[in-house]
Amino acid sequence: MSFRLRLGEIISSAVHEAPVINPKGNSSQWDVEAKTNSKCTQITLKDPFGQSTELGEDPEKALKWFLENYASEPFETARADLAIDFLSNYGRDLAAQVVKTGLLPKNGSIRLEIASKDSGMGTDPNCVEATLQRLHWEVLEDTKLWPSGYDFNSVSVIRSVLQNSEQDEIGAGSFQGKKFNILLVVSRPGKQKDVDYQLVSRSLVAIVDHVSKTRPAVKVSLTILRPPTWVAFQKELQDHSYDLVHFDMKGRIRKASTGHTSAGLEFCKPNHLDSLKMTKDFRTGSEIGKELAQGGVKTAILNACDSASFEASSPENNLAEVLLRYGTQHVLAMAYKVVEEAVEIFMNAFYQSLLINKASVEEASRIARLALINNRRRRAMSMYNVNLSDYIVPIFYTTFTIPNSHSKVENGKYGSSISSYLDKALSSIKNLSPFEQLISKALQSVDQALIGRDIDVLSLEFLLSTSRLVLLHGQGGCGKTEFLRYVCQWWKASGWINGSAYIDFAEDHLLSWGEYVEQMCIQLGLDFDEPSEAAIIDRVRSGKYLLVFDSADAFESPLYLENPDDAEEMARSLRALIDNATNDGSMAIVASRLANTQVANVTSERQKFHLSGLSVLDSVVLLQQLAFDEKTKPPETYHRRDNIDFLRRVAILLEGNPTAIQLIVPAFSRAGYNGEALFNNILYDKIEEPAEDMWSRSRFCTSLSIALALPSFINFDDTMIQATHFAPFWNIMPKDLNYYYWFFYLFASKYFQEASYANWISKEWQDIVNSCQMARNLRAYWPEIESKLIRVGILQHAAITRSDGQQVPCYHVNPVYTLLSRTAVNKGAWKEAKFAYIRQALLWTPSKPFADDSDRNEWTGVVWDGIEQHEDLLHNRHAQGMGWANQDGDPEEQVKRMGVTLFSLHYSASVGSWWTKPRQRRLLIPHIRQHLSYVHMIANERPASVPTKWDLFCIMDYSWALYQIEAEDTVQSGKAPIVKSALEVFDRWKANSPPGTVLPPPNEVTWFQLRFAEASIMDRSLQLREAKELFERNLADDPVTTNAGMLNIIRRWHLQNLQNWAACVVRLAVRDGKVAKKDFNAGMQAMSNLWKPKGLGPALSEIWTQYEQEIESLKTGDHLGFALDLEKEAVSKFGSFAKSIIGAPMMSVFADLKPENGTSVVKVVSQMLESNNTDSREMKALLGDMESGIHMMAGDTAAAGRAMNFSMQREAPSSTTSTGWENLAEVHMFQYGLAMMPPDKPDYKKGLAHLQEWWKLHQGISMWKQDQVWGLLKLTTCYHGLGRIAEAGREVIKCVEVGQGMGPKDCMDGNVEAAHRHIYNEVVKLRHFDVFLDPTVLFSRAPGIAGLSLKERVALCQIVKEAHEVKKKEEELKELLEEMRKQFAPLGLGSLGLQQDDQRGLESERTTGESMADNSWFF
Repeated sequence: MSFRLRLGEIISSAVHEAPVINPKGNSSQWDVEAKTNSKCTQITLKDPFGQSTELGEDPEKALKWFLENYASEPFETARADLAIDFLSNYGRDLAAQVVKTGLLPKNGSIRLEIASKDSGMGTDPNCVEATLQRLHWEVLEDTKLWPSGYDFNSVSVIRSVLQNSEQDEIGAGSFQGKKFNILLVVSRPGKQKDVDYQLVSRSLVAIVDHVSKTRPAVKVSLTILRPPTWVAFQKELQDHSYDLVHFDMKGRIRKASTGHTSAGLEFCKPNHLDSLKMTKDFRTGSEIGKELAQGGVKTAILNACDSASFEASSPENNLAEVLLRYGTQHVLAMAYKVVEEAVEIFMNAFYQSLLINKASVEEASRIARLALINNRRRRAMSMYNVNLSDYIVPIFYTTFTIPNSHSKVENGKYGSSISSYLDKALSSIKNLSPFEQLISKALQSVDQALIGRDIDVLSLEFLLSTSRLVLLHGQGGCGKTEFLRYVCQWWKASGWINGSAYIDFAEDHLLSWGEYVEQMCIQLGLDFDEPSEAAIIDRVRSGKYLLVFDSADAFESPLYLENPDDAEEMARSLRALIDNATNDGSMAIVASRLANTQVANVTSERQKFHLSGLSVLDSVVLLQQLAFDEKTKPPETYHRRDNIDFLRRVAILLEGNPTAIQLIVPAFSRAGYNGEALFNNILYDKIEEPAEDMWSRSRFCTSLSIALALPSFINFDDTMIQATHFAPFWNIMPKDLNYYYWFFYLFASKYFQEASYANWISKEWQDIVNSCQMARNLRAYWPEIESKLIRVGILQHAAITRSDGQQVPCYHVNPVYTLLSRTAVNKGAWKEAKFAYIRQALLWTPSKPFADDSDRNEWTGVVWDGIEQHEDLLHNRHAQGMGWANQDGDPEEQVKRMGVTLFSLHYSASVGSWWTKPRQRRLLIPHIRQHLSYVHMIANERPASVPTKWDLFCIMDYSWALYQIEAEDTVQSGKAPIVKSALEVFDRWKANSPPGTVLPPPNEVTWFQLRFAEASIMDRSLQLREAKELFERNLADDPVTTNAGMLNIIRRWHLQNLQNWAACVVRLAVRDGKVAKKDFNAGMQAMSNLWKPKGLGPALSEIWTQYEQEIESLKTGDHLGFALDLEKEAVSKFGSFAKSIIGAPMMSVFADLKPENGTSVVKVVSQMLESNNTDSREMKALLGDMESGIHMMAGDTAAAGRAMNFSMQREAPSSTTSTGWENLAEVHMFQYGLAMMPPDKPDYKKGLAHLQEWWKLHQGISMWKQDQVWGLLKLTTCYHGLGRIAEAGREVIKCVEVGQGMGPKDCMDGNVEAAHRHIYNEVVKLRHFDVFLDPTVLFSRAPGIAGLSLKERVALCQIVKEAHEVKKKEEELKELLEEMRKQFAPLGLGSLGLQQDDQRGLESERTTGESMADNSWFF
């Protein structure tokens, strides 16, 4: 028997007094009456999250992220650990408060009822009130959180809301009779943004089917509302009676124009402009509650997110309570958005208990939560699993009436039934599992192929509700056949249709019409002896049936049509049959690769349904499921962020085509499940020929095998064109193939004359190409060939959008074709095809190389099927071109012939493009590195290693490109040697050139950029004095060029030099004591306060708009005045070019960038900050990082964290916009800095979690030893701060081992001794390590060190002892130096007169320490 305890808010019959709410609105307390069957007492309960104002991150927000987003961002273990701590501490605090009632037994089963007054009774609808229900009571069901001495078998939480009624208290409601009617309302107007449409319905259908088969006497009726519109819902409740309504739909809280907020659900309604789109139809809880009341519904299930939310505590914001207020007796709702696997576990357990075991709704909800408690492991992205405490999400509400003042809480029959049921359930809960085998085997067989298709099922249902005839079309291999077979079975199983007939016209070849009629009759259950069209029509008119005609493109395809006349006659018969069959309630679907058909009268675009490829994330999930199983586990490196990013690139390249994904699985395995290797294999090379069964397993593969092998498909003898010739093209192909075929056959010609790029784009050359035999063949035969390729599904019409707005027609190439055609190409033909592709890709949008106006021809988008495709599909062509150009020909010969290499032409069109974003540029890094290495080798092999001008141009340009693309720019990164080598090559060239030789203007710009890069690397490495000197060197040099355009660019880089130089000056002044740190901090605080209310971007936009003229006239010297005054001598050595910038308005540097309409640069930037295009998002991310740095230096860690949100979203593991794992690591390092920043109370646990993520991202990547030491020292500090001495000790041992292996190249300035001293100085700071100064620690059993082996203890004793000795020697040396200064001061030798080098040494040591200890690299 359960012990019942009711906790209820003390309700005054007079004026209701609201709970205590602190000024921040985040803390409440309540006077509560605690009552059992025999005792009653009063206590004051407080919100555990409101007890401390020093929690740092908002615990409610942290908990929300943990429950809703952790599964999609499984790498974020730091945030998850923090949320778990919050929740555990919350539960312990709340349990301790309940225990203080003194009414609870020490063991047994507890039924805890949380009773409160209906927040809507007698209150203003706009009032904000925190009720007792806002607490996370369900956390108490975890019995491990109760205080020591309380050992409960189970704790059951039920929430009850008081209603003004004289009725008896309502029971928990159960399925005890022989009839139970359920209405399931599934709505997904948000499409891909919502959870799977069949998440609940499949399980519920299976359970109801099981009940009907195993208990025929028990009648459980399930109706799925189709379509899920508000009107259909109202009509369904008017026409039928239901015991339970399950709302599987999105919930949200809407704010009206009056300011009043209300919770509700999103139904669907038709979009009159697009029949494929469902529009959101928001209905308030009041509207829904009234309909349920009128329909007599007593129980409602809401797996809608936020349906039991208390985020905004007004009476209308908790949907569950609103429904109770209108008469619904029992409501099961969700406090947060729930992850899909949790829904599966919970709803399976709930409905099994309710329908099979005949439990009450309360009992079933408790058992379902128990299932979540006992199974917290959830599937996450990238084949991860995470543990979630989402048992607190489902909340069960019931109503109770105002009790008589003399009544008691009885532990009677009702309580006994719950207790007995729970006792039984506790012993069997581990065996409670989803009914995975209850749906037919046919349904299960296609589950894998239907990954990501859930919303398409709903969308097709919705379209069929408005049009009984639908043409479903999609590219070959996208899974149309499996999808249609599935929906036939699903709709029959879920009761939407009585039956179906499925005809596939391309399973072998077209049969006779009579044979197809016979097949339909059999599938519809008609008498086999009398198959006829009339019988089919009679059957489909007798109920709701579905006719599916797949592969209708067979009527168009040259591969399947043996007798076109027979096909035309059959098409007429089909049209007539479909028209007659769909006159009443039955439906028909015609499926084709083409967006038109002759077998059905599809007269409107509103009758067409496009089945696209899978989403990027779903594609990766499918690849994972195909590649891994219980026997084949992914390697550890598979989960690396960069590996996942490359797998997403693969998914984009394959357009989410399931057949293409299946084809690459063997290649994925051979690549060791390395995403980059797989991507490179399929983009640049050929996969191995697929197994024979693959050609027949997929209908589209079969079609392609015929097209690629059948000589009659394209007559090569006449056309000189083969179906395999287009194998190099991924995704897009030009309409004009003249150049492609010119070069294709030129490669093998004995009259080979390639000429130059300048020739290629000339009118004369175009005339030659257009008059050749191959061009004549294309004009004569291509229209027919194009028609065949389109009808088979190889090609499709598409259009490219240029930056000037013009549309360039092109073809879309099916990715399955590209994969398979490459396997069919022999080695020689493959070389010819690549040779032609490299040149064709350049001539697709021909322009003069490096032309100033070339950006007007840039491609910004590509569309087919009316859908804007991923931008990667545009940019991959340059990656292909650069990769193959590195393998093609002789670059030196190309320079002699063309004045430029093919690689450089592709490079200028990609890296040099405004439209190529960082994500695309990162793909080019290996190619640029490879070519740069080649050019360096050529230059070194020249006489005296003096490069030619072309060598110099390439080395400087490619080096600058790598500096921009690579993520890190510190002295230990790969950038430093690249920049250094480029400048050394320039110095060699300059030293061996005649006097007066100058660089061409573009190269001079690059030289200034590289020198800026050299100084910036020092700056980012915290070598401030060296960086300052390099910036001063840059500013002392004036440009030689007189080219106005190049001068404008150099002027902007000089401004950047000035700004970075000024930052170094200020930081050095603060460090050296020239500027009081308090004054600096005050300045940072003022800036932080200025940006904090709105953020840096909006604040700048507002200020720049308001003070446009003042900002336009602000001089650079005024802006940097503080630094200029500090370093007047250095400024005097600046060149005239830099001085002219100082004396001019800062915005004049950007004058040439003004739009043609005369809009000021200030206004342009302001408008960009307010917009949401790609460029503005990049700027906002940069500003967000800058703002974070300002807030961090001002000491406001909360504001710094908020400002990083944009970068966090961009780099989050669930994002497909990541700019690289290095930037994700940097975000973690910044978060570590925020956690550790408060000197009085660093958050070691949070810091450790972020540091571990940073370390994990660097695993398998070569790290500079100084960075390794830095990371190990920080890990040591965190473990030490948490009191985990053994782990801290192990990290120190590793750190010293790495330090002992350091050489001059492994540390800052080559000062190994300074690095060693820094390690020991950090160890001395860790006071818990002092225990190792006592030799008896070797044999100690103290808890903190018990886990250390004897060897580890000995090592730590030696390390700690040596650390203290080093520290002691340093202090003695400092005392000696101070004494010497005092002695020499009277002689005018205050600095000993000889210590300049020593002073530099001390600064070097200090810089080494800062670079290892200071992570403020953002400044």
